[in-house]
Amino acid sequence: GASPAGGAGAPGSASGGGAASQPILGQLSADSLAGRRASLAHRAPRPFQTLRYSPLVAHFLKTRKFSSVNFVRPLRMGLTSAEERSKLMDVKHAMLVERASMAREHCEQLNSEYADLCSEVKRQERQRQAQAQAGKKRLEIRRKEVLRSDPHEYANYLVSLHLLQQGLGQNA
Repeated sequence: GASPAGGAGAPGSASGGGAASQPILGQLSADSLAGRRASLAHRAPRPFQTLRYSPLVAHFLKTRKFSSVNFVRPLRMGLTSAEERSKLMDVKHAMLVERASMAREHCEQLNSEYADLCSEVKRQERQRQAQAQAGKKRLEIRRKEVLRSDPHEYANYLVSLHLLQQGLGQNA
């Protein structure tokens, strides 16, 4: 029997429930990876085949036409097909390239935001500096006006203001 998670059966067995949406580890393929359902950390699929020899040795024996070929008992071997493995690596490479381009775009976006923020801060800094200079200039003009007029009259005005403030402070 198979569990609803779809991972309890043997790699080659059919499982119920989640087999259509979630591939079993043994059924992992490039097509299932394109949907990003499984992790790329898993190894390539190794479908089981009943063989007497590895495909390379079988080809060698077939080309040489040996007479004692069938003396070896057949075994179930899990073989990784090169085409499937290359598809898997192509998918993985495409995902990594896509991830790198997304990271590059994100960095460029952050860099442009930073540059915009820096230009805005510099603009505000220049504006405040201009305001400070304008304020200094107004104060200097006001000081010269006061000095041109009678400074004693201005001093008397300041003293009277000071006395009023002290008087208000004592009455309160």
